[in-house]
Amino acid sequence: MRYLSGSSSDRLKDGTPAESLFDAASTKNIFARIVDRYSISGQQKRIKMGEAYFQAAKRRSIDRLWCTDCKVGKAFRPQHAILTMHVWFLNRRLITDRHNSHQSLLVQEELFDILWYDTKTRIRAQPGINELSVDKHLKDVQNYTFQQCMDFDEAFDIPSSEKKRRDDELGLAIWNNIYLKDDNVPDEFVDGIAKYVAEQHENVVHLLPQNYWTEGRIGFVDIPRMTNKKASPKDLVDDEMEALPDGWFPALTESGESYYWNEQTMNTTWSKPDLSKID
Repeated sequence: MRYLSGSSSDRLKDGTPAESLFDAASTKNIFARIVDRYSISGQQKRIKMGEAYFQAAKRRSIDRLWCTDCKVGKAFRPQHAILTMHVWFLNRRLITDRHNSHQSLLVQEELFDILWYDTKTRIRAQPGINELSVDKHLKDVQNYTFQQCMDFDEAFDIPSSEKKRRDDELGLAIWNNIYLKDDNVPDEFVDGIAKYVAEQHENVVHLLPQNYWTEGRIGFVDIPRMTNKKASPKDLVDDEMEALPDGWFPALTESGESYYWNEQTMNTTWSKPDLSKID
């Protein structure tokens, strides 16, 4: 929790008690916050922003290169860890936003609400999941999601002047949460994602222009290419993104059923769009 500090002066130069101005400003600020939280326009705005941020994170996290080049597992947990990593970038920008800190906190709440909704749909889509156990599985996912975010936070709390210690801590966070402590994962894969995290954190938190951020236009650095090996036929068959035309993405209904949507036209279809039929 961040707090704003007021002036240490008890009285302004014209003799007006300083606290009277603070009270007026506080009253105005409280009213603005109430409008932001409860007005229809305020709710619509933060839902739109939260959805734009989440979709940017989701699109990047389902890129096939995480599996084919970075050798991230295709099971639920490592794939969720890649999504968590990209949500974490956005969360770091929100909690450090100085332009409208109150609205940023509301958007942060919305972003995580959308994440948990999406997580429940992916849990339901897993084979053998009973509806009665969905909430229990969600709590388990929330626990290791927050743990991953805290691991990343701890790495970036280390001063940049202590680069080696920060890199080691970040690499450990990636090995623990994304590669699930797999001793067979080469160091170059962990180091490659660690470099990506450092560059993407700088890009989103410090370099992305405010107008781009407000509009939900999130730029991403290139996914690390740690292998020159071409994707195997099995990789291509299993990969949902491989044969989709530009603009189409896989999605899930609330009950966990698969469908596809186009982010430009907002069209949806149950059938996988055929790349060969696109002009």
